[in-house]
Amino acid sequence: MCPHMPIDLPIGNEKHRNMKTAEDFLRAIERRAKLFAPSATATFRANKELCSWVLDPLARWADAAYGEKAFDEAALGYAKYCLGVAQAQQIYERAGKYTPEAMPEIVAGVYEDEGYMVPYMWAAILIYAFWPSMIAHIALFRDEFLRRLPANATVLELACGHGVLSLDALRNANAGQATTYQGIISAMLAEHLPTPKPLFDSLGAQIAPQGRVFFSTALESAQRDHVFEFHRESEPLRMAEDAGLRLLRLVSDASATPPHARFQPRATAMVLQAR
Repeated sequence: MCPHMPIDLPIGNEKHRNMKTAEDFLRAIERRAKLFAPSATATFRANKELCSWVLDPLARWADAAYGEKAFDEAALGYAKYCLGVAQAQQIYERAGKYTPEAMPEIVAGVYEDEGYMVPYMWAAILIYAFWPSMIAHIALFRDEFLRRLPANATVLELACGHGVLSLDALRNANAGQATTYQGIISAMLAEHLPTPKPLFDSLGAQIAPQGRVFFSTALESAQRDHVFEFHRESEPLRMAEDAGLRLLRLVSDASATPPHARFQPRATAMVLQAR
């Protein structure tokens, strides 16, 4: 789902004078997802500049497209998502491995179900600002990927999901139709594929010389539609290297886990370049 939202608001009108910001998402979390508000608030306050960078424009776009209701809907989606993640992780601990549904059921019951996907996508945006394990991804994406691209770079996003990373890229680069690209985004996609090898082959084939790839994935983090189970940061990195890419920078941060948990859910992000 890629949102079609206006990029700019007219200066001088009522909406501009009451411009929405990341704080409006946070207040909605405090209203509608109280259980998760303390952690979200602490994470946001500790990383306010970075979190505001990604959520401030989204707040303006969301308000322009959907109005005030968007913030409460996002908060409710966030709460549902967090509860689902916790439940899936408990099942993972008991089973000792991922137990996803069959792909046809995932497609029908997840990806083609608007009632499931809309709150899911809101939550998938908000975790960047409200989960400690995701904060470093914003910095890596902005500082080591977007700001290192040449002016008017051609950028491709594979499986754009909520589309927010593409919208951020449009503030710095061009969405282009080309044979090769100076920037490619593949964020939190690989774990949703039965085998990620074709994805890495595509990244290696489509990145221009000296171009940059922003890649991220989940490790030991079970969700309803996670089907490929990574255990170590070296696993996706080895796949990238086999596809002709080399690592420029990697970050990997864990979520809080019980003391005796077998698995440590993590979010790993890399900036890669063609060898």
